[in-house]
Amino acid sequence: MKGCARFMYLQKYTPDFSNMIEQYQLDEKQLLHTGTPEIPITISQKNHFIHPILAIEENRLTNFFVLDEKKDVALYTTNKQAILLRTFSTDTRYQGQGHAKEVLRLLPNFVRLHFPNINEVILAVNENNIAAQTLYQKNGFKLSEKVTHGEFGRLYVMNMMLNPENNEGTKIIENEQLYLREFTSDDFDDLCQILEDKETMYAYEAPFTKEKVKDWLTWNMTSYKENGFGLWAIIDQTSHAFVGQCGIVYSDVESESLLEIGYLVNKRYWNRGYASSASQLCLTYAKHELHAKRIHSIIRDNNSASQKVAEKNGMTIIHEFDKDYSGQAIRHFVYSIDLNK
Repeated sequence: MKGCARFMYLQKYTPDFSNMIEQYQLDEKQLLHTGTPEIPITISQKNHFIHPILAIEENRLTNFFVLDEKKDVALYTTNKQAILLRTFSTDTRYQGQGHAKEVLRLLPNFVRLHFPNINEVILAVNENNIAAQTLYQKNGFKLSEKVTHGEFGRLYVMNMMLNPENNEGTKIIENEQLYLREFTSDDFDDLCQILEDKETMYAYEAPFTKEKVKDWLTWNMTSYKENGFGLWAIIDQTSHAFVGQCGIVYSDVESESLLEIGYLVNKRYWNRGYASSASQLCLTYAKHELHAKRIHSIIRDNNSASQKVAEKNGMTIIHEFDKDYSGQAIRHFVYSIDLNK
């Protein structure tokens, strides 16, 4: 969460989290507008289109909600690619601390990652629940013209499109210094400043041509759709400058496909901690969003700056291999870290 050292992540429910559910608290006022987690969790065991979702921060269950792919979606929209957000609540002990807002900030990318065919999130909110209506509207939802009725009165239907037309890619994760977001075609010139620069690309075979930069950009944008991740733009929180790229990709090493964190920073921003900060965010994302058990960084033997970043992130060398650069064998180190520790 911006301005805060804590980290929240969204997690599909599994029985491993049953103790958290047992300790989750809602008061009587909350129960006028939402339900307890136990019922949808029980339903989800037989109905695989019902997905109970947990919001966890510092090993505490702060929020609970359900994503419904089928059951009642048709009551609110004709869009067959919509998903219904329901039973959204905040543990009464953690109300008023910004947790619900953070859940809604994380929600779009979570849906893109786990439900790639979905392009709209819808919900229904009681007409008397003004606080909830305001919260949703401040975080990307819009009131539709549709009104329906529920157990406790009239319900306003609200929706959020996941692919709005804008000039900035989807924000993935952030800290106080920077945030990572998806590339868009508008990032071409900024990428050229990095990938065409000989000094910046000294650890690669050669600087990119403009055509190769274009292919690189397209490859990453395709990876977002196919894998749910890729290399992302590093954006400074204060200046909003395009600092570089950092993200998660699959890399082949001697016939084995490894999950890798890669990073490359515009030389104007070297020695300011951007690579370390961005790669640490990627470690967090890999662990909590991708549930990866291990992740790597593949670094050329003469790239001491990147090696220092990997070591600062707790990675150690587990393998060495030679990669062919125009007929010349170049030694590379495979750095790795166990994310279960």
